[in-house]
Amino acid sequence: MVPRLRSCLAGVVTAWLAASPAPAFGWGEKGHIVVARIAEANLSAKARAGIRDLVGDRSIADKQIAVWADLIKRSSFYAKKYPKNPTWHYIDLPIGVASEKVGDFCAQGNCVLEATRKFQAVLADPKAPQLDRKEALFFVVHLVGDLHQPLHCAEQNGDKGGNKRRVRLPGSGFHILNLHSVWDKTLVEAAMDELEPLDYADRLNAGLRKEEKTTLGAGDIQAWIVETNKVAKESAYDGIGENDGITGEPIQLSAAYVKKSKAVVELQMKRAGIRLARVLNAAFD
Repeated sequence: MVPRLRSCLAGVVTAWLAASPAPAFGWGEKGHIVVARIAEANLSAKARAGIRDLVGDRSIADKQIAVWADLIKRSSFYAKKYPKNPTWHYIDLPIGVASEKVGDFCAQGNCVLEATRKFQAVLADPKAPQLDRKEALFFVVHLVGDLHQPLHCAEQNGDKGGNKRRVRLPGSGFHILNLHSVWDKTLVEAAMDELEPLDYADRLNAGLRKEEKTTLGAGDIQAWIVETNKVAKESAYDGIGENDGITGEPIQLSAAYVKKSKAVVELQMKRAGIRLARVLNAAFD
């Protein structure tokens, strides 16, 4: 999307909800920076030291770290080193899938579930080559964020996590997006209400009490994916029929849909940040 159009849409969303807090959506570049920043604020001393050994004084919220796993998707070099890496960012789970069935949808281990587990293990292995551990860090930072984006862990009627569903935002005229991109990045900028990603992350983190962080950090990777799938069913696909936006006219998203999503997405970003910190702390502690 061109900058002028993105800015225009952000302004439209802000105008809809001028009387209430701005809405928040999914994890494009800025969303991943937000998640990494929250995680960084909750790292243990050992994790901070371990990360410093791998990347020096760079922040894991640096774009080149937080979004690295996206940046290499079309790299011929990394296609040889990490075959199938583009499929590691998601798992196409039918909405409402049972927990014990999750593995059935991870073809040959090429999904966000097994990729996150794999790189978590590499990062935690002090005997692994330094470069491999560094790249494992980059993957973990990104993939833990991805598995909390509702449409990275869900699909309905073969829509590829909403990628096949055409939608229109309120006030956007005839401009058509797909549902996945809406949750991935289009509206996250409007959610930040002109804040920069780091400031937005700091605001979210500052609102979390210690006991909330403990609660948010509970569970494991598979449980988080099942939880995210449930969020997709109850929120991202709320009011959307099986064929809506796939056939016929695009879905006209309402201001109420956008507003409702604010609390959902902010919670998912908080969960992702706190859980990423937990994964990193465990790897280095």
